[in-house]
Amino acid sequence: MSMLEDAFLNPLAILGDQDLIFGFQGLGFKTYPLKDQQQLESILREIIEKKFAICLVQENIFELGKEKFELYRHSALPVFIPFGKGVTSQVLHNMVGAIKLRATGVIER
Repeated sequence: MSMLEDAFLNPLAILGDQDLIFGFQGLGFKTYPLKDQQQLESILREIIEKKFAICLVQENIFELGKEKFELYRHSALPVFIPFGKGVTSQVLHNMVGAIKLRATGVIER
């Protein structure tokens, strides 16, 4: 099976606090509640093994495990995207800025 076919079979995983990701469960997405930081490595291994295309990661978990997520930054899949409870996410803003800088060489102010 190709990487693209795998991505269609397992499109989205959500990693975060149980209370925040509970709604995603109801929509049929695979959720991974994180009870403590030590679970992160085994959860990431499972996400990689199950070949998810995208993994939404609660912002505070993304920040705490930043070095672990960096290991997968150059992989085609999965794409780890931070999200937060609020309307804006500083982590996501910083990621988009870094991508724009790499693509254009221009720093936005």
